[in-house]
Amino acid sequence: AARGGDSHARPLGVKTDAEPAFSRPAALDPHVRQPERALLPAEFAAQDRIHRSSGHAHEAALAIEFLIRRYGFPKIVQCLKRFGEGQRTPQVLPEVYGKPIAALDEEFRTDLKAQLRPYAGTFYVRPNDYADEEALKKGVKDKPTGCRENGLLALAMVRAGDSDPRDPEIEQALTAAKKGDPACKEALLAEGERALRLEKYPDAEARFRELIAKGGDGYDVRQRLGDMYLKQEELPRAIAELQKAKQLDPDRPEPYERLARIFTKQQHEDQALAELQMAAKLDVMDADTTVALVARLYDARKWPQVLEFGEMARHLRPYSPELRAQIAEAHLALGQPQRAVPELEAALLALPDPQKLGSELDPEEAAEVTAKSQSYRALLEKAKRQKPGVPLLPPPRPKKEAGKAEQAPPAKPKAAAAKSDPSDE
Repeated sequence: AARGGDSHARPLGVKTDAEPAFSRPAALDPHVRQPERALLPAEFAAQDRIHRSSGHAHEAALAIEFLIRRYGFPKIVQCLKRFGEGQRTPQVLPEVYGKPIAALDEEFRTDLKAQLRPYAGTFYVRPNDYADEEALKKGVKDKPTGCRENGLLALAMVRAGDSDPRDPEIEQALTAAKKGDPACKEALLAEGERALRLEKYPDAEARFRELIAKGGDGYDVRQRLGDMYLKQEELPRAIAELQKAKQLDPDRPEPYERLARIFTKQQHEDQALAELQMAAKLDVMDADTTVALVARLYDARKWPQVLEFGEMARHLRPYSPELRAQIAEAHLALGQPQRAVPELEAALLALPDPQKLGSELDPEEAAEVTAKSQSYRALLEKAKRQKPGVPLLPPPRPKKEAGKAEQAPPAKPKAAAAKSDPSDE
């Protein structure tokens, strides 16, 4: 909702007799007064049941996240215990938080508006604006010189992973969009992205700068400029644009990932790790970034952060023996052997059995598995003997050769069509 410039929150206490609070969006609730409905995306009521369910979950997450951030997690536990005793929202929230639901609701809405402030007045294109290319073509047929219709059609074709940016249909759509409005923002964005794909960097920069000058500043154009400068190894300019993109859409992980890549090249490891940590928090389902981050934190001997992000990564890659062993070593380094034991046992179980796999492993792979198994078993025996509260630190890391930088996590493979652009991920 934030990327669409709308908030999507119903009053904390509004509910029907048949359902608890937070379970139904205000756009569909006749008890919500009209000014509150104005905060909601206009199209929300028309979405199907699956989309509404996603909205319910997102709304609940926003409300709980606000309550935890403002009042702390222990109060959530107090609420859960009361709910478990059969109490309902109108009784629980005022008693736990010491104020009426209306006051909590006002705080919640004020907080949401503050979070949405970076998006105000920015130009953005949502993936669902151009996801249905056939529908866009029908719209163009109905309105041949429509600026937005033709601009979005051109953008859809440019961003399609298997498209040819030289396709005459793209030029036709761009020409029609500019005929309808010479300052068409969607067309300027599409034209800049097409030039970027063709590696015509001066043309791309000119279109992107024109878009900003004509009121089209926003995450999309700043991210594209950052990517363009990064491709040309103009790192200071790339950093400036990516930092601006972060400000214009604080919820997107891509600028943080790009900045981590730049700081890694510059051998600024602490800065790179800080950017990657934010990227992992913003995209909690990105297993590649999170697992790679844990490995780098492990190499840097940042044990509390290894545990913080290791637990996130474990939900995504529970059968990674290396990850489980890294978490175990962090527990040992922090004097928590009792928590290291199950992690090391899991690491051993996750290793392939060279004897069972036989011909599927070449001799080098089999030797590596055997070495890991021996290492994990030795560490497990130490963990079982270790006293709680006594750190068991791993041996110091060998010094790196001068000039060698840490490797950034591998870039995500680009999928076809709508997934080809970073803004769609």
